[in-house]
Amino acid sequence: MINRLLMAALVALALPMSAHAQSQSAINAQKGQDMMQAFTCHHMMRLMFVDKTKELSQRFYKIGLRLGRDHLEALFAGRITEEDRRAIIPAVILQVPDDQGMNFVLGAMYQLSKEVAFKKIEEQLGGDFYDFRKSQRNRVINNLFDAQIFQAPTCDGILRAN
Repeated sequence: MINRLLMAALVALALPMSAHAQSQSAINAQKGQDMMQAFTCHHMMRLMFVDKTKELSQRFYKIGLRLGRDHLEALFAGRITEEDRRAIIPAVILQVPDDQGMNFVLGAMYQLSKEVAFKKIEEQLGGDFYDFRKSQRNRVINNLFDAQIFQAPTCDGILRAN
Protein backbone atom coordinates (compact mmCIF):
# COMPACT_ATOMS: atom_id res chain seq x y z
CA MET A 1 0.00 0.00 0.00
CA ILE A 2 2.83 2.40 0.88
CA ASN A 3 4.51 1.73 -2.49
CA ARG A 4 1.25 2.54 -4.29
CA LEU A 5 0.92 5.78 -2.31
CA LEU A 6 4.57 6.60 -2.92
CA MET A 7 4.21 6.10 -6.66
CA ALA A 8 1.02 8.21 -6.73
CA ALA A 9 2.84 11.04 -4.96
CA LEU A 10 5.84 10.84 -7.30
CA VAL A 11 3.57 10.92 -10.36
CA ALA A 12 1.60 13.83 -8.93
CA LEU A 13 4.78 15.83 -8.28
CA ALA A 14 5.78 15.40 -11.92
CA LEU A 15 2.46 16.62 -13.37
CA PRO A 16 2.76 19.92 -15.25
CA MET A 17 0.50 22.84 -14.49
CA SER A 18 -2.21 23.48 -17.08
CA ALA A 19 -3.03 26.83 -18.70
CA HIS A 20 -5.70 27.68 -16.12
CA ALA A 21 -3.13 27.60 -13.30
CA GLN A 22 -3.75 31.20 -12.34
CA SER A 23 -7.29 30.60 -11.08
CA GLN A 24 -7.68 30.69 -7.31
CA SER A 25 -8.84 27.07 -7.40
CA ALA A 26 -5.67 26.00 -9.21
CA ILE A 27 -3.50 28.05 -6.86
CA ASN A 28 -5.14 26.34 -3.86
CA ALA A 29 -4.68 22.95 -5.51
CA GLN A 30 -1.02 23.65 -6.34
CA LYS A 31 -0.33 24.22 -2.65
CA GLY A 32 -0.76 20.45 -2.18
CA GLN A 33 2.14 19.73 -4.52
CA ASP A 34 4.20 22.53 -3.01
CA MET A 35 3.52 21.12 0.48
CA MET A 36 4.88 17.73 -0.60
CA GLN A 37 7.95 19.34 -2.15
CA ALA A 38 8.62 21.47 0.96
CA PHE A 39 8.28 18.44 3.26
CA THR A 40 10.56 16.38 0.98
CA CYS A 41 13.17 19.17 1.04
CA HIS A 42 12.83 19.28 4.84
CA HIS A 43 13.57 15.56 5.10
CA MET A 44 16.51 15.72 2.69
CA MET A 45 18.04 18.54 4.74
CA ARG A 46 17.49 16.57 7.97
CA LEU A 47 19.11 13.48 6.46
CA MET A 48 22.32 15.39 5.72
CA PHE A 49 23.25 15.45 9.43
CA VAL A 50 24.98 18.81 9.01
CA ASP A 51 24.39 21.48 11.64
CA LYS A 52 24.03 24.29 9.11
CA THR A 53 21.04 22.55 7.48
CA LYS A 54 18.97 22.45 10.69
CA GLU A 55 17.64 26.00 10.29
CA LEU A 56 16.86 25.47 6.61
CA SER A 57 15.20 22.16 7.38
CA GLN A 58 12.93 23.87 9.90
CA ARG A 59 12.09 26.57 7.39
CA PHE A 60 11.00 23.94 4.84
CA TYR A 61 8.94 22.21 7.53
CA LYS A 62 7.12 25.43 8.44
CA ILE A 63 6.51 26.27 4.78
CA GLY A 64 5.15 22.77 4.15
CA LEU A 65 2.89 22.97 7.17
CA ARG A 66 1.51 26.36 6.16
CA LEU A 67 0.99 25.35 2.52
CA GLY A 68 -0.60 22.08 3.63
CA ARG A 69 -3.04 23.79 5.96
CA ASP A 70 -3.98 26.36 3.31
CA HIS A 71 -4.43 23.61 0.74
CA LEU A 72 -6.51 21.33 2.94
CA GLU A 73 -8.64 24.19 4.22
CA ALA A 74 -9.48 25.13 0.62
CA LEU A 75 -10.05 21.48 -0.30
CA PHE A 76 -12.36 20.78 2.65
CA ALA A 77 -14.24 24.07 2.06
CA GLY A 78 -14.89 23.25 -1.61
CA ARG A 79 -12.72 26.09 -2.97
CA ILE A 80 -10.96 23.76 -5.40
CA THR A 81 -12.83 22.75 -8.55
CA GLU A 82 -13.27 19.10 -9.49
CA GLU A 83 -11.11 19.70 -12.57
CA ASP A 84 -8.26 21.09 -10.45
CA ARG A 85 -8.70 18.30 -7.92
CA ARG A 86 -8.05 15.72 -10.62
CA ALA A 87 -5.36 17.63 -12.51
CA ILE A 88 -3.20 19.13 -9.78
CA ILE A 89 -3.74 17.65 -6.32
CA PRO A 90 -1.48 14.71 -5.40
CA ALA A 91 -3.59 11.58 -5.81
CA VAL A 92 -2.71 10.37 -2.34
CA ILE A 93 -4.53 13.33 -0.77
CA LEU A 94 -7.64 12.49 -2.74
CA GLN A 95 -7.60 8.96 -1.31
CA VAL A 96 -7.90 10.13 2.30
CA PRO A 97 -11.41 9.55 3.72
CA ASP A 98 -13.45 12.72 4.26
CA ASP A 99 -13.91 12.00 7.96
CA GLN A 100 -10.18 12.37 8.67
CA GLY A 101 -9.08 15.68 10.13
CA MET A 102 -6.53 18.11 8.78
CA ASN A 103 -3.81 17.03 11.22
CA PHE A 104 -4.22 13.38 10.20
CA VAL A 105 -3.85 14.26 6.52
CA LEU A 106 -0.86 16.52 7.18
CA GLY A 107 0.78 13.76 9.20
CA ALA A 108 0.20 11.24 6.43
CA MET A 109 1.66 13.63 3.84
CA TYR A 110 4.63 14.36 6.08
CA GLN A 111 5.35 10.65 6.44
CA LEU A 112 4.92 10.03 2.72
CA SER A 113 7.31 12.89 1.89
CA LYS A 114 9.92 11.23 4.11
CA GLU A 115 9.56 8.06 2.08
CA VAL A 116 9.90 10.07 -1.14
CA ALA A 117 13.13 11.65 0.16
CA PHE A 118 14.53 8.25 1.17
CA LYS A 119 13.56 6.77 -2.20
CA LYS A 120 15.32 9.57 -4.12
CA ILE A 121 18.48 9.11 -2.07
CA GLU A 122 18.43 5.31 -2.20
CA GLU A 123 18.00 5.37 -5.99
CA GLN A 124 21.20 7.40 -6.23
CA LEU A 125 23.02 5.28 -3.67
CA GLY A 126 21.94 2.03 -5.29
CA GLY A 127 21.00 0.47 -1.97
CA ASP A 128 19.57 0.92 1.50
CA PHE A 129 20.19 4.34 3.06
CA TYR A 130 21.64 2.96 6.29
CA ASP A 131 24.04 0.60 4.51
CA PHE A 132 26.19 3.59 3.51
CA ARG A 133 28.47 5.83 5.54
CA LYS A 134 27.31 9.33 6.43
CA SER A 135 29.83 10.92 4.03
CA GLN A 136 28.52 8.84 1.12
CA ARG A 137 24.91 9.74 1.96
CA ASN A 138 25.76 13.45 2.23
CA ARG A 139 27.55 13.41 -1.13
CA VAL A 140 24.49 11.86 -2.81
CA ILE A 141 22.12 14.33 -1.14
CA ASN A 142 24.32 17.24 -2.23
CA ASN A 143 24.35 15.89 -5.80
CA LEU A 144 20.55 15.69 -5.74
CA PHE A 145 20.33 19.31 -4.64
CA ASP A 146 22.87 20.42 -7.24
CA ALA A 147 20.94 18.66 -9.99
CA GLN A 148 17.56 20.05 -8.96
CA ILE A 149 18.11 23.36 -7.22
CA PHE A 150 17.42 25.61 -10.21
CA GLN A 151 14.60 23.58 -11.75
CA ALA A 152 10.97 24.13 -10.69
CA PRO A 153 9.41 22.84 -8.54
CA THR A 154 12.46 22.52 -6.33
CA CYS A 155 13.66 23.34 -2.88
CA ASP A 156 15.05 26.61 -4.19
CA GLY A 157 11.76 27.38 -5.91
CA ILE A 158 9.81 26.68 -2.73
CA LEU A 159 12.06 29.02 -0.76
CA ARG A 160 11.81 31.80 -3.33
CA ALA A 161 8.01 31.56 -3.48
CA ASN A 162 7.56 31.50 0.29
